[in-house]
Amino acid sequence: MLARDSSDLRDLMSSTLTSTSVVLEFVASWCGLCAMIAPQMELLAEEFDGDGVRFLKADVEDCAEAAKDFGVEVLPSILIIR
Repeated sequence: MLARDSSDLRDLMSSTLTSTSVVLEFVASWCGLCAMIAPQMELLAEEFDGDGVRFLKADVEDCAEAAKDFGVEVLPSILIIR
């Protein structure tokens, strides 16, 4: 699920973390490596999303505040949060 902005990402995470782990992927539309791994991340999300794991994606352009809060310095950045 793609977060619209930092506030939306915070809401999604707070409603999700009570019962599942989160795989949070920070990407950007201009990032070539992000585009390269996108199909594999989508396959993982299809297979495991909802099975104790929630996959979230955040564009650093739209979620700059959250990216800063999580210390994102390189893209793509994939965080696993329990």
